[in-house]
Amino acid sequence: MIRLLLIEDDALIGEMIRLNLQQEGYEVTWSRDGVEATKIALGGQFDMMLLDVMLPGRLGYDIARDVREAGLTQPILMLTARSDTPSKVTGLDAGADDYLTKPFHMPELLARVRALLRRPGAGAGAGGDATLSRTVTLGQLTVNLDTGQAETLAGSAQLSEGENRLLELLSRRRGQDLTPEEIAEELRHTGLSATDSVTSPDGVREAIQRLRRLFEPEPERPRHFVHADRGYRFES
Repeated sequence: MIRLLLIEDDALIGEMIRLNLQQEGYEVTWSRDGVEATKIALGGQFDMMLLDVMLPGRLGYDIARDVREAGLTQPILMLTARSDTPSKVTGLDAGADDYLTKPFHMPELLARVRALLRRPGAGAGAGGDATLSRTVTLGQLTVNLDTGQAETLAGSAQLSEGENRLLELLSRRRGQDLTPEEIAEELRHTGLSATDSVTSPDGVREAIQRLRRLFEPEPERPRHFVHADRGYRFES
């Protein structure tokens, strides 16, 4: 499981972020104090950090610098109410990989987290292997989410970008019932072209049928892309 470190002192914002990240399937550790957060961050047992700037005890800028000086390379998404250019430059120069200004929309934050975790080398901070955390297993078949390369019932295949993003979303939300409308809405925030078929509910339905043909021995009785009361549920 991908482990995220959330450093945010605002209780309401922090709880909102934590719940949404957990709903996406991430394991989240939340710290509200700059000094405590520095110790946790330097432990290196995380695949990514979401870092507020204004914190009790220490600034987020200083935490980011310490993390980079320690040789840790996990992606850092900096969260702050400061929208001026000098503040953004300071954050990026301190070691942040991306910068999101408050207030923000949650789908955008989740999309930025996904984008940072897709970068080469991301996902290995918890002492694991980034390739393993980016692989989906369907019975004896596998898909590499970084490349879209898949072992299917018909042999090796290359998933389309839309199919790959769809499978990535479903794997993160494993065991949860999702409607085609909810899936399409989330995929629209992942950087896909608006013309990609999976950004519409009908396109989602068609893509899931294609995935069933590739991975389900009995597509009419799916074990992975399961019919659910609200639409679909993914089981690996």
